[in-house]
Amino acid sequence: MGNRANVITKVGDSLTADPMYLTVISQEPVVLGPYDYLEDTINYYGESTALASVAAQIGMATYTVFDPMWADAELCNPGESPLECDYRRKMPSIAFIMFGPNDVLHNNAEEFAQNMRAIFEFTLERGIIPALSTFSYDPDNTYWWQAVALNQVVIDVATEYEVPLINLWAAARPLDNYGLETTDGMHMNRSGFTYLKYDSGHESWYGLSLRNLLSLKMLDDLRLALNSDEPGA
Repeated sequence: MGNRANVITKVGDSLTADPMYLTVISQEPVVLGPYDYLEDTINYYGESTALASVAAQIGMATYTVFDPMWADAELCNPGESPLECDYRRKMPSIAFIMFGPNDVLHNNAEEFAQNMRAIFEFTLERGIIPALSTFSYDPDNTYWWQAVALNQVVIDVATEYEVPLINLWAAARPLDNYGLETTDGMHMNRSGFTYLKYDSGHESWYGLSLRNLLSLKMLDDLRLALNSDEPGA
């Protein structure tokens, strides 16, 4: 369908738009430590992350990603939604998708599920593999049970469509403050380094380091499977 095998993109809110999430693999240095087996995957996809995604923005939610009002007028065609614009510009083979922190404020589980299915259908129709992720949340937050419900939707939709799923919710539970910034309880906390650094266990302390690692592991699995000649890969 004309998609580029070595191109990935990001779809989501400020947590995904963050230049320290995946985009950072397009920059030097990259210190992988015990995860040096990921080097080939970073070399394969890294360059594609340098181009910012129109479909990953501060404040983005499942109900705005199809809204042309959120599209960049300088990059997108008239009437084009952020998601349509990004897929047209980048022609990716894989899209990392995470929504939830903004949706908990405005969407119930049924509405969220409907929106997520629309995003999936749109993605799959274009031959793009959606790699979905749950999101971490603080149980002391007022919207805790809404976050639980929306994360269950994420898992259900991923199961329904049989697409890759990163369970960041579960993986971040052992981290201090669930891998979240103490200032807002929403964004993933970070090590302070402006590059990938995995030689000192940052993935066990910082939410953003953990999320990057899980995404790279997922990307590595997908790269190997997509380039495999084994039946059923």
